[in-house]
Amino acid sequence: MLASGKRLQVDVGWRRTISGAAVLGVLLTFAAGWVVAGEPGDGEEDNPKVELIDAADACVVSDFTMENVDGERVSLDDLLEDGVVLIDFWALWCRPCLRELDYLNDFNNKRGKDGFAVVTVNIDTPESISRVKSYVQSRGYGFEVLLDPEKELYYDLNVPAIPYSVLIDREGRIRSVHIGFQLGDEKIMEREIAALIEEGVANETGEETSGE
Repeated sequence: MLASGKRLQVDVGWRRTISGAAVLGVLLTFAAGWVVAGEPGDGEEDNPKVELIDAADACVVSDFTMENVDGERVSLDDLLEDGVVLIDFWALWCRPCLRELDYLNDFNNKRGKDGFAVVTVNIDTPESISRVKSYVQSRGYGFEVLLDPEKELYYDLNVPAIPYSVLIDREGRIRSVHIGFQLGDEKIMEREIAALIEEGVANETGEETSGE
């Protein structure tokens, strides 16, 4: 749930990228390659433009607590201690999701020490949890995997299709949204992650300087 009490609203009329949220009156366009409908679009250019939602306009996600694949309780506040967090929704039956997870694991491995963490939320049914755990173990993912078999967080964030990811800054604000995954999207996501990490470092440096 958003801190404002509103759910994130998304217009279904999609194509690509991540410039805002409809609840804020900002146009949101998306990647093809999602499982509800749509056809994959063209590949991305080599240097796609990176546009993060302005911090002043961004929605804040309220704290939540969920169980991970190891049976531990994990909260959003715990996750934000690492800095920037990318939350991705997926399921075993979603092929684009499974392709995306490999790239997300790479991001987590490369930027995990830079104040960034990937957190994935699996929405398979309660009967599939053992299969989910086996799959995660077999792939050796280094990121946190949370379980949402009743789709509580899925519905709170009004997720329209999967794969679906939100990039959240250190203050819990949604700064980027993606629906779907196809080859080339990982370039956009990696640039967004880098930009948000750099923004956080710059803000911390400014705070330290002003406090001297």
